[in-house]
Amino acid sequence: MTAEQDANDQIDARNPDPVADARPDSTTAMPDGPLPPDACVPMAIEKLANPVFDLTPNGMGWVDGRDPATNMLSGGPFPIISANPTGVTPHSAPNKAWFGGASGSDVTPAKASLTDTLHQDFAIPAGATNVVVSGYYLVGTNDVTTSVFDTFSIDLVQTNGTLIENVLTLSNMTSASTFTAFSKNITANVAGQTIRLRALSINDDILHTNFFLDSLSVKATHCP
Repeated sequence: MTAEQDANDQIDARNPDPVADARPDSTTAMPDGPLPPDACVPMAIEKLANPVFDLTPNGMGWVDGRDPATNMLSGGPFPIISANPTGVTPHSAPNKAWFGGASGSDVTPAKASLTDTLHQDFAIPAGATNVVVSGYYLVGTNDVTTSVFDTFSIDLVQTNGTLIENVLTLSNMTSASTFTAFSKNITANVAGQTIRLRALSINDDILHTNFFLDSLSVKATHCP
């Protein structure tokens, strides 16, 4: 053996082939059991109970506002969630939510205004990335349409009533003779909170306005 060959053999012994070392050993056992599942796929999931108002018992999942003086619904003779009045075709049968069915002069004793409210509390998961409120409204008024006298709003609020974000605002000036779609992406960060969707109408003392809601939805995007 020459001196050059002996030196090369010593170099090979000190520096094994890195490519050869990286090749897998065909005798190495694979891990037992299935591979870990992929991460979940976020979905837009409904958070309201009875969002279309049609489940039984009537009004399930919702809380009607009541006049504290009389313990009766303030706006009219019917519950807010019902099939009345029959002259208005619901967006999803048989029920709809009817606000502002009367004015202050329609009750005894007469009042300067009447308020109707409807609300539902629900939880938004901590990992939610998007919340969308949508639905349909219809407005018919006996009032003039040149100034605001009767109002309606849908809001996201804390369960103590503190406003988080307005979703929809209507009045006697926003007449809509057929059910009209609305949708609002919520910009406030409500992930991980229990919050309230509240609908509220205020009619003044004369010439009431009827506000109708149907097919409401609050969808939060998160892993199921």
